[in-house]
Amino acid sequence: MAGSVLFTAAFIVGAASAPAPSLRAGRSLGGIPSQCDKGPDAVDDCRGQGGSCTPYPFQPDTPVAQNEPTWQDDGRFNTYAFVPYNENSYQAYRPDGDDDVWVVHAHDLSGAQATDCGGDVHYFEHFEELGNPNGVTCDYEKYPAQDNWCYFDHPGTGQTFGQYQCGWWRGYTNAWDAALYNAWDDIGVDAQGANTVKDTAMAWLRNCDNCPEGDGTLHTYRDTNAVAWFTGVLFPWVCSWTDGDTSTIPWTGESGKKCYCDNEPWGGRNSGSDIPNHNLQLIYCAKFDSETGIHCDMIQFNCDGGGCSGASITFRDFWLAEGSF
Repeated sequence: MAGSVLFTAAFIVGAASAPAPSLRAGRSLGGIPSQCDKGPDAVDDCRGQGGSCTPYPFQPDTPVAQNEPTWQDDGRFNTYAFVPYNENSYQAYRPDGDDDVWVVHAHDLSGAQATDCGGDVHYFEHFEELGNPNGVTCDYEKYPAQDNWCYFDHPGTGQTFGQYQCGWWRGYTNAWDAALYNAWDDIGVDAQGANTVKDTAMAWLRNCDNCPEGDGTLHTYRDTNAVAWFTGVLFPWVCSWTDGDTSTIPWTGESGKKCYCDNEPWGGRNSGSDIPNHNLQLIYCAKFDSETGIHCDMIQFNCDGGGCSGASITFRDFWLAEGSF
């Protein structure tokens, strides 16, 4: 791995002409949005309380989150291998010599997404460009706005990042369950309420030009002596606008503005698309005995102006060491 800039290069950030208001300003309202089924451990305002307060400044503790501890280390699941010190928190990982940070959340109530309030279970994040040195902005663009990759103000740490990708993950006791073909529904790759994009994604991944046996639906570390297997998906953080939609106000403080990990079907859900987001990153990792870190592969779709037709491992066997955040 040659540096965090390589990971950023996998996305194309559209430069904007003028800075947009900070998302931090839009989050000043506080409180659990009405779309959330608030639980007993909900936190109305977690700003400044650290890395678990993300991506919004509240933690709703939905029923899905409340159920998380019952399965996360049961049977085929192994969360402990990847969040080994406190499963009510998260584990940060850092590549050697680079400034980016990967954060793997367990049962810490992070991850709720605007505006359906789903996603607060086993959240997964990748932060780059601390301080937003390249001046990435966030302009008005109507849904689906899939090229409107925005900077990110972290509500829990107060830091700003120019690049932010986010999604979800699971840890497994065996490589078969960790294959994305099998883990897809566990992770919740599909956007809630939209058509499934799984069949198309599987077809592209089965045409992986440098994966073992040419098949990216299977875990790339399946033929190793790993003790646990990680499967995660990441998407760009985007903001889109739907004029007149007041349901967004508790989330961003603005009517019509919604920011989220963009697992929406390509072209948006309104047309009934069953095409996966072209920018999906599939992360397969392995944990080996006595190591304080993980070995990972990143797989991405091969796309051009006409669409996608396959996939490739774009970063192979990169090392992520346990770190702080």
